[in-house]
Amino acid sequence: MRVAVLADTHGNLLALEAVLADLRAQAPDLVVNLGDLFTGPFDPAGSADAQIALGCPTLAGNHERNLLEGDDASSSVAFARPLLSEAHMRWTKSLPQTLRLAD
Repeated sequence: MRVAVLADTHGNLLALEAVLADLRAQAPDLVVNLGDLFTGPFDPAGSADAQIALGCPTLAGNHERNLLEGDDASSSVAFARPLLSEAHMRWTKSLPQTLRLAD
């Protein structure tokens, strides 16, 4: 089984699109996203839309925790929060902190 792992995209939609194009070419059996999804100074909402559309197992990282708990100590969280929709926030709240893929 070939597993592709995404991590720390931090709202960089341009880079994410390049990675996703490569993933399509590589055709892994499974894609897993490890979090720190869209808090960054690039395109938080576009990056959120792209990652939600993947429909792959996704974990909440520390930036998701900061985003949901209102911790604006990180400038990337403070930048992203007003650009994210309620739908983005609901999806983020649904993410697990741990993930088990197989026994």
